Amino acid sequence: VLLKERGVFEEAARCYRRAIELRPDFATALSNLVYLLSFSQIESPESTLAATRDWVRVFCQPILPPFEQRPIPLDRPLRLGVISAELGSHAVAYFLRSYLAHHDPALTRVHLYSTVERSEPQHAEVLALAEAHSSLVGLDDASARERILADGIDILIDTTSHMRGNRLPLLAQRCAPVQCHWIGFHGSTGVPAIDWFIGDDEVTPPEQAHHFSEGIWRLPRLWVCYQPPAGAPEPVARPLDGEIRFGSFNNLLKVGPASVALFARVLQAVPNS
Repeated sequence: VLLKERGVFEEAARCYRRAIELRPDFATALSNLVYLLSFSQIESPESTLAATRDWVRVFCQPILPPFEQRPIPLDRPLRLGVISAELGSHAVAYFLRSYLAHHDPALTRVHLYSTVERSEPQHAEVLALAEAHSSLVGLDDASARERILADGIDILIDTTSHMRGNRLPLLAQRCAPVQCHWIGFHGSTGVPAIDWFIGDDEVTPPEQAHHFSEGIWRLPRLWVCYQPPAGAPEPVARPLDGEIRFGSFNNLLKVGPASVALFARVLQAVPNS
């Protein structure tokens, strides 16, 4: 992990793989390897998907009663479940809140499922935007699945994927007729029971579809809509000095050589940037 934080990605990957070799059921090491490969570009997308499927093979074996598929009734609001570790002060929540604040309860009823304890004020604010919410903290997969099945969810959306607090082994047991991933992770979950990765033509272009185990459901617009946090300053108009300034607010570990090269091409293509 320290090597990863220093940006020494190849050596970090070797350490993760050595840890997995010594202990094949080391879930954290496998998850860290998947996360590292997904953004570092040190290996091919095919290698990243293979590591993802290794994680699924070890930790997502079906052990619960099989899911009985049922048709989704069209004479009532759609029951949409969102299972997430980020329902609070988190980047994912800033995107999710934009949807929750504007969805029509007459058409879609939203049930939020928290997978981690969160105490910040934003947690309660996010929960208040949905019709219902439940905590899955402390519940094993069988109990959590029973709760979701009892709620009769039609479409269950995961926002966490291979990040901290995920419940991918639970999703592998299938808890709803349709399961998707949205917002939180840019790569495949690798879970066969997750049917769709929600994206768009820019984030998930057709030529990249084979890098996902899920089908790609492309929205006819951008896949997310950002809502600034409360208290954020209003944008201020700058003097027309002829300069265009670009910025990237991100975890710098994700800015690898390919990203820097792309930034450079943009700057070179735009006069006075």
